[in-house]
Amino acid sequence: MITIRDGTVEDIPFIKEMMWEAILVSPVLIRESGLERLRQNQERTWNDWIINPNPPPVFIAVDSTGQKLGVLSLRSYMDLRSRFYTWELGLAVADHSRRQGVGQRLLQHAIDFCRKTGQPYLVLTVDPTNRIAQALYRKVGFKLVSKRFSVFEMRFSLVPSKPEDLEIVANRRYFIEYWTNAAYYSGRGRLRKSLPYFVKNKWFKRVSLKPNDFVYIMTAIKGELYLISKYMVFQVLSYEEAEAEFPQSKPLNPDLGYLITDDATVYSLFEPPLEAEVTQALRLLDKGQPKPLPFNAAGHLDGHGLRGIREITAESAQLLDGFVEQLRFLR
Repeated sequence: MITIRDGTVEDIPFIKEMMWEAILVSPVLIRESGLERLRQNQERTWNDWIINPNPPPVFIAVDSTGQKLGVLSLRSYMDLRSRFYTWELGLAVADHSRRQGVGQRLLQHAIDFCRKTGQPYLVLTVDPTNRIAQALYRKVGFKLVSKRFSVFEMRFSLVPSKPEDLEIVANRRYFIEYWTNAAYYSGRGRLRKSLPYFVKNKWFKRVSLKPNDFVYIMTAIKGELYLISKYMVFQVLSYEEAEAEFPQSKPLNPDLGYLITDDATVYSLFEPPLEAEVTQALRLLDKGQPKPLPFNAAGHLDGHGLRGIREITAESAQLLDGFVEQLRFLR
C-alpha cells in the first residue's frame, strides 16, 4: 500500500538524491544549464528549505514498511502573464518503485493539496525527450501549454472550464480556408485575443459560415501542408451590417462574405509541416461524404484542389488540434 506523508528535514538526503536523478535524465536541461550550475542550484534550494521556518510543501511516498518510494516537491511560481502565484512541482520516483503507481499517487496528492488551498492551477516542466514522464502527466490531466526556454511547460487546471452547450457542439462545423500565397509568420504559435477581428472572403457566402464554426487557415508549400491560423466565427455580418460596423475608405464588395472572429490562434510557418500521416488522414466533405485531401500523381498535396473554403470532418479537426499540441512548442 502506498501512503503519502509530508517531508521532513530527515528526508533531505533522500529528496536531494531523487531530485538529482531526475535532473540526470533531462539532457536538454543539462545542455542548457550545465551540470555544475544545476548542482549548485539544488544544494542552495535544499539548504534554504532546511532553515526556512515555513518551507514549501514536500511529499514523500512510502510503502507499508516505511520504505521511501518517491518524492514530490512544490515551489512558489509566478505566472508572468497573470502575475499570479501558484505552485510548480518537481517529481522523482525511486528505480525500484517505478511502474507501480507511485508517481500518479504523488501527483494526485499535490492536486488535492492545491485544490484545498485554492490554487487555480499547478504547473511543471518536463524535458522534451522524456516521453514516459509526459505520458504520465497527460494521464493525470496535465496539458502542454508553452515552451519555457528549452523545456515543456505543462499545466493542470483546477478551475473547471465552462461546459459548452451540447446543441452548439453537435451543430458545429469545421473548415479549411486555403491560402495559395501565404506569407511566412515570424511569431510563435500563441493564443491572441482578437475581438473584433474583421474577416472578408469571397468564399464565405458559398459555405454559409455561422457562429461557433471553426476555420483552419492552411497553405501547401512544395507539396506539404502548413497550418497558419485557427479561429472561431463569432458573428456573421450581412453586407449592410459590415458597412455599418466597419466604415472604410473603399466601398465594401456585396459579393463577399464578412464576419468577426473570436479568439484566433496564429501559428508560425517555421514550425514543421503536418506529418504525412496526418495529411493523408484528413478528410474533406463532398456532398456530405468524407474524402481525402487532393494529392497529385507524385503523391504531393495538390494545392489547386484546395482553393477556397472546404468543410472537414470533426475527426479531422481533432487530428489537427492533436498534432499542433504535440509540435507547436518543440522549437
